[in-house]
Amino acid sequence: MHWMQILIILVFGLKMSFPAELPARAPTLWLAKFDFEDGRVDRWALEGNKDHFTFATDSALPHSGRYSARLNLARGSDKARHVLTTLRLPTETPWKSVLIRFFMRSSDLADGDIVVNLLERTAKGPSWISGKSPYLPLRGCADWTSVELRAPLTPGATTFTFYLSVRDTGLARGTLWIDDLSFECDAGE
Repeated sequence: MHWMQILIILVFGLKMSFPAELPARAPTLWLAKFDFEDGRVDRWALEGNKDHFTFATDSALPHSGRYSARLNLARGSDKARHVLTTLRLPTETPWKSVLIRFFMRSSDLADGDIVVNLLERTAKGPSWISGKSPYLPLRGCADWTSVELRAPLTPGATTFTFYLSVRDTGLARGTLWIDDLSFECDAGE
């Protein structure tokens, strides 16, 4: 077989193997990124017994850059304690899920002392994405650990709230650091 015939067969075969157009990728949106490099946590709120815990930036143990955020549990409490941030969802696209990524480390915390809970609001009102149980119990870890989770969103959701919730057993004491936290909405399957 002549080299030109082989080239024509290869080109024709490759052309037949691939579709003329690739399917469009579903839109994604970086909803928010928290790297805490401005040294502030003013987009976060505290709920619960505020005498027993603090949330602030920390320059001693960043994952990257100069700052991380530190949740310090000074003593146990029999009341729930939460650190949270609420993000507005653009409603022009029907978002199907949110991808949450962050790095964390802890000191003197047991597995499950702190959990991630997720709340969304629609025209019908608020509802826990995670149901009645914690969506993601965090494991105690002395080194920076990557955490990634994808949560479904209800079509028409207008806001999304990310909670770091301390279990109300009265025993949780210690410190949790988080850094490089991001939220990405996805309209795909």
